[in-house]
Amino acid sequence: YHGGHKIRFIFLISSERSGSNLITKMIDAHPDYCGPSPSHLIRTLYNNIQNYGNLNNQENWKILVYDVTSLLNFQLGAWEAKFTEDEFFENVNSRTIESLIKYIYEKEATLNGKRNVFIKENQTYTFAQNILNDFDYAKFVYLVRDPRDMALSWKLSFNHPGAIMKATEIWFNDQRSSIELFNDLGPQ
Repeated sequence: YHGGHKIRFIFLISSERSGSNLITKMIDAHPDYCGPSPSHLIRTLYNNIQNYGNLNNQENWKILVYDVTSLLNFQLGAWEAKFTEDEFFENVNSRTIESLIKYIYEKEATLNGKRNVFIKENQTYTFAQNILNDFDYAKFVYLVRDPRDMALSWKLSFNHPGAIMKATEIWFNDQRSSIELFNDLGPQ
């Protein structure tokens, strides 16, 4: 909670090289929305949670908290918030992924004086059902870029090998999966 206001979570669904960092920065410029640099924490957690076993087991919880703290402290983007294992043990009362995620993003939003969070992750469609189960009133923004522009951006980036064919394949898979998700979600 931020000043008695429950922080709202909005998740971006898009392909890489689609303007997702730009839209995140634009939304971050709004006085009510925190759009922190992507941590890719949520995707990493949801895709690997089965490896941690039962989080009610103290040792499993400690390992997860250690891993989350390490990921956050070595992320590429600049955040206001810094985190320690002891802080998580003291402040996260429920041993769940969503409790950790909410604590992390709510702290960042609060430190930035913002009331809501806009989260950019890659392949959000792969864990969207987790988000819907774990985040009350979660919203999604679907960003799509012309595939020709995305492929050219991919080709010009040193961080994205495989050139135009790889970019096209990824764009197509991302769009297909995103459209399937929106069909499953229905008109709401």
